[in-house]
Amino acid sequence: MIVNSAAPALPNVVLDDFVYRLTDLINSDFKMPETDKDYELSHAQLIKICKILLYKLNLVSKKNAYEREELANMINDRVTSIENLTKSSLEEVNTFLHTVH
Repeated sequence: MIVNSAAPALPNVVLDDFVYRLTDLINSDFKMPETDKDYELSHAQLIKICKILLYKLNLVSKKNAYEREELANMINDRVTSIENLTKSSLEEVNTFLHTVH
């Protein structure tokens, strides 16, 4: 694999998986050249983008919570069915042992 040594290193803020404060993002070492098209976005456009991203994050969070609840319910149902099957098998074994004894 050939690594291009001329490629710029990623900013530290991108490498950290747990950045939660907006001031850390604003004051980060992330550089955006003035030739970047995003540099020309208006204040209203930036606010709209932030709202869209927050909305999407909230939807993903709600989806994850719903899926965790569904998974927990599925696991509980499966454990209950296994417990019932084990109890019935144990009762059959006990009945058989009593008839043999």
